[in-house]
Amino acid sequence: MKRIVEIDSFNPYERHFPNRKLINIGTLKLIKILRQNGYEVIVNPQNDVPVEYLFQKGVHELFSDSVFVGLFSIASSVIGGLLTNFIQKQMEKKDNVVSPNALTNIYITDNSQNTTVNLENIPLLNSGKTDLKAKRKKIAKQFEECFDQKSPYKDLPTPIFYDHKPKIIGWNRIEIDDFGIRIVDSHIIDKNVFRKIEQGKITGGSVTGIAEKTECSICKSDYVACEHIAGETYNGIDCTNSIIRVVPIEFSLVKRPVNEQAVIEIVKNQRN
Repeated sequence: MKRIVEIDSFNPYERHFPNRKLINIGTLKLIKILRQNGYEVIVNPQNDVPVEYLFQKGVHELFSDSVFVGLFSIASSVIGGLLTNFIQKQMEKKDNVVSPNALTNIYITDNSQNTTVNLENIPLLNSGKTDLKAKRKKIAKQFEECFDQKSPYKDLPTPIFYDHKPKIIGWNRIEIDDFGIRIVDSHIIDKNVFRKIEQGKITGGSVTGIAEKTECSICKSDYVACEHIAGETYNGIDCTNSIIRVVPIEFSLVKRPVNEQAVIEIVKNQRN
């Protein structure tokens, strides 16, 4: 009997980036650790759309979002122990920023028993499931409304968010070249955010995008499909993931960027 695990995808940008089966980088890591332990992972919905992952080039807490794992004829305690051990190891790494709520944000459903618990073995009632689904719909709706807004600046078509939350605080222009993703120009319209920039409370930027084509440095294959995990070492070789083709979605200001070069500065302009 195949050991099959199902994990739900979530596209918060469905309206403007449709027909995408998206997972975040934390969910991708969970999928890879399951594969390494002999499980076949199916990402829902089950269709011919390829699995892609959302990346954020800035500070992002791993497992800060809800992840739903479905099991068939597999003990939830086995998968729970496996994922808990993996997350605890991630917390010990200095280069990872793991959400303090990681163990309570991952929910395992035993479909044969119709029960759902998080990694601390706390049950999730049906009302809780409904609330989480409603929260996802609300986020998607908020991003939809943001992307429906037309920029008042012809040369700055892309909205700016704060900490990847669906509220526009400015506008910018994103360009992609051989050196990566660049923010060419921007304008902040939120006075409170601008004040925080002046005070040094917001120091950098972070781009959210869809990684359409990737390559694993270990096996040279598609990073989404392979079992290797970036940051881990295999036979003395560090694994890295190269993003070859991207679809930029949004740019956010953040308190502290991961990339020390992704800093922001204030310049005078004549925009209204």
